[in-house]
Amino acid sequence: MISNFLKIFGYGPRYLIFTVTSRCNAFCDFCWNWENVLDAGRFAQANDKIARNELSLEEISTLADSFPALLSVNLCGGEPFLRNDLVDIVSIFHNKTKTKHLSISTNGFLTERIIEYTTKILINNPKLNLRLFISIDGPKKEHEQSRKVKGGFDMLLNTARLLHDMSKSHDNLLLACNINFNSNTQHYISDFLDEVIDLHYFTDINIDLIRGNPFKKDLLNVDLSLFIKLKNKLKTHQENSKDTPSSLYLALGDLGSEITIKCAQSEKREFSCHGGSKMIVMDDLGNIWPCELLMNKVMGNVRDFNYNIKKLLHSSQAKEITKFVNEKKCHCTWECAINAGIVFNPFYYPIVLYKTILKMLK
Repeated sequence: MISNFLKIFGYGPRYLIFTVTSRCNAFCDFCWNWENVLDAGRFAQANDKIARNELSLEEISTLADSFPALLSVNLCGGEPFLRNDLVDIVSIFHNKTKTKHLSISTNGFLTERIIEYTTKILINNPKLNLRLFISIDGPKKEHEQSRKVKGGFDMLLNTARLLHDMSKSHDNLLLACNINFNSNTQHYISDFLDEVIDLHYFTDINIDLIRGNPFKKDLLNVDLSLFIKLKNKLKTHQENSKDTPSSLYLALGDLGSEITIKCAQSEKREFSCHGGSKMIVMDDLGNIWPCELLMNKVMGNVRDFNYNIKKLLHSSQAKEITKFVNEKKCHCTWECAINAGIVFNPFYYPIVLYKTILKMLK
């Protein structure tokens, strides 16, 4: 607990979101990273030739040496499990940046590889709290239309079942799912949520509001009232579920949802964003951004700064972009940025404490 507070209030980046590869074995209609996926290779296989100059394991290791102690690391893509060295990447960040919390987002299609790699990660890093997020977009037909992978729905369910079984013998493995709310999914996702809940595979279920620059732009035309109803339905389930991690976790989720909805209803930012300072995003080529929605504002590339993140963030270009964020010249509903805004801002602590106590008393 003390080490986490030191990380929260320490200087420099404490939350890293790392797109370890833009290669993907699918191509989702709502993908925010679709341009890089097209460049790196959509419908890619594990042993395909790598089209982009991805950061090597040696480069990642050198870079990790320059980071302060990290509170949390998110590995995403593309499809992270397409990297043959993913197990080693996890160990590097756990050992060198002292992070105790690491998450990996996956579409769940590479069942054998996901189970093999997850097993190795847990064996190699017994003190790491590992959270795997499997993306589910709806029933079989809708899910496979969205991701353009025939048989993908059955593959992810099999992966989820095996990971759920694995979690029974590994207290440090938590299985979660992400459901994207967009103009297509909004029509059926409420009923589908019941199906996901009835699986009893997932300790945590997240419903993310579509954002940014998706491949299909019309997916942004959502009915916000339906999103609010769905969030309330999920909240009721989580409050009555025995699987939910803790009252504190529920409180943080509630506040995050409230801020997300408020941001969606407003034309201005409704939270204190730490993009570019406490939170940074890095792509597979080593480019650093303050946020995945500000891909046009590259703070620098780690290769140009001898893999020293501190030097990069102290550059004039990086400082100018951080100033842009601090002056609230951007606006979004990105849940990762909002949740980071809560964790890194003591202003929210009394609110979170109050919500936590109320949930404990229920």
